[in-house]
Amino acid sequence: MKQRLVRAAPKIRKSMNTLFLISFLTAFFALSQIHVFARSSVIEEPFLSLETISKEAREAVSVRTLLYKGKYTRIWIYKDLMKKFSETSDKTMKAVFQSVEKKVIPALLETFSVTAEDAGIDKKHPVDIVLDDVYEKSKHLYRGYYSPSKLGDHTILIDLNLAESASVTNLKDPVLSTVYSLSHELTHVLFFQKKPDEEAWVNEGLADLMSFLLGRSLFGYDVYKVHSIDAYLRNPSRSLTSFDSWDPSGADYGKSFLYFIYLYDHFGGNDFLKALYQGSDTGLKGLQYALNTADGAQWIPAAIRSNASVYTHFSYALEVNDERLNRYRLFGFQSVLVPNQYQGDFDRAEVHDNPCGNLKPFQSAYVPIGPLISDQDALKTFTLSLEGTQQPLVAYRVKKNANGVISRIPLSALNGKPLSFKKDDFVLILNLGSEPSDYDLELTDTE
Repeated sequence: MKQRLVRAAPKIRKSMNTLFLISFLTAFFALSQIHVFARSSVIEEPFLSLETISKEAREAVSVRTLLYKGKYTRIWIYKDLMKKFSETSDKTMKAVFQSVEKKVIPALLETFSVTAEDAGIDKKHPVDIVLDDVYEKSKHLYRGYYSPSKLGDHTILIDLNLAESASVTNLKDPVLSTVYSLSHELTHVLFFQKKPDEEAWVNEGLADLMSFLLGRSLFGYDVYKVHSIDAYLRNPSRSLTSFDSWDPSGADYGKSFLYFIYLYDHFGGNDFLKALYQGSDTGLKGLQYALNTADGAQWIPAAIRSNASVYTHFSYALEVNDERLNRYRLFGFQSVLVPNQYQGDFDRAEVHDNPCGNLKPFQSAYVPIGPLISDQDALKTFTLSLEGTQQPLVAYRVKKNANGVISRIPLSALNGKPLSFKKDDFVLILNLGSEPSDYDLELTDTE
């Protein structure tokens, strides 16, 4: 027995040595892979900087350094900014990278029901995320930037300072704050591969919607651009289909986000988003295709699912924000809390006896009756007539009865009959056509 043990020992030692060598090589290979995966400071490429975008006279280039490389993305930093890339930045961006690779992009692909290859974002076509002083250089509210014409259709600039602080949102976690911004920009990348000619108001509304939905479903937070929504709600008479990205108030971002969250809530949720992505049309035509085909929207009559009807109901929702007042719950919002203090208290233009102005396509005007009624009057009777330079220009007298039920009467159906108004009643005028239109609303006191 002893002899066998003695003879077996060399075999055991040999096996142990072999196992040790295999383990060492495996660990070394794994560590080397982690090093390549986590940081590669030897890869450098020329790259356009945000600082040069506004300088059309010349195309300066910067050198970028690869930080992390994954299945869908590569994260870079400009070489001259490496001195700002602290240990905190590195820790934050590693967590951001993992979240983007494992959660955000897979969720985007699932939402739009498309593979990475068909979407055009895979190992052969990775998305380049470049850390830059976006906020400082743009002198604007931007924390992320995507411009296919200036940077290429697979490149995103993201603000380096997000890795150090979370000032861009009310999130206290810089990882989540950065992921929130990246979710917006990655939606742009994905949608551009499918619809490169999509209109700005659709692109921005959809991107803000996806940032909100992914934040809620993947990370458990509800974040949206409160300042933009606030700016829009204080002046909701803005054309749905126009977009000013340089407006410092951000009101058009608030407008487009609220419209898309409204569409998502009421017309099919993810079914609506899939249909929007899969259709070939853009702008209002693309929305109409999604409204017509989204499975989750079919319970609502087709007539109500027209662009004109949806926008009209959306305009009511901005003012009354109470789903109970409509059979299909279309007079309110579900996913976001539109503050009640805005109801009937918009910062509108001065109201006078004959409100007039110009409405762009899919723009509305709210004419409150309150300023026309004195404190001594509980009711006041007016006759109303509307003239416009383009059709279809429509107007409704909107009021609540004692039970809170909304009454909507088209002015065209009144035939000049006088109507009694209370202080919180209003007239809603909408341009549902394709051309701008002047309007002149005549309110004649019949008392």
